[in-house]
Amino acid sequence: MIEGLDQITKYKNTIINVALVVLALFLSFRIYDAQNKKIAALKEKATSEEKKNVVLEEITAIDQKISALKKTVNGKDMNTSLNTIAAVAKENSVRIISIRPAEQATFNLYTKYPFELMVSVDSYHALGKFISKLESHPSVFSVDLLEMKPQEFLQGEKLVEKLTVKMTISTLLFQN
Repeated sequence: MIEGLDQITKYKNTIINVALVVLALFLSFRIYDAQNKKIAALKEKATSEEKKNVVLEEITAIDQKISALKKTVNGKDMNTSLNTIAAVAKENSVRIISIRPAEQATFNLYTKYPFELMVSVDSYHALGKFISKLESHPSVFSVDLLEMKPQEFLQGEKLVEKLTVKMTISTLLFQN
């Protein structure tokens, strides 16, 4: 037994050094593992934040488009709207007999400004072109009401048939 103690005493420094190295390796592994978990969590968070940034960029682009649309649609007054309706009517051989503003309606996101028109046209095709051009106009018009009556007129000695159309056309202004 004394011989065993002599051996331990002789290798005491080596045993302590080996124990310290093993302890240091164990602690290093634990610290390394903890740091790897933190790095993985940070990478996951960074990926999540990148996805959020992409969505925010898309939302910003959509918001810019909506703002541009609002400027286009809201960049008009009632005189401009009336002039646009008159120009589209003239372009499509539609004669305006009368036009007057109707009662506006306010909703959560927009205000609707209607106009009551009485027009005269030679054919259904001319009326269809007029409505199509008006509803595809960038100023956002819609035909809400349409009543047609055929009318016969004497033009010289010839009997001419035309359509008299009562319609309500609305334009929109978006709320800010």
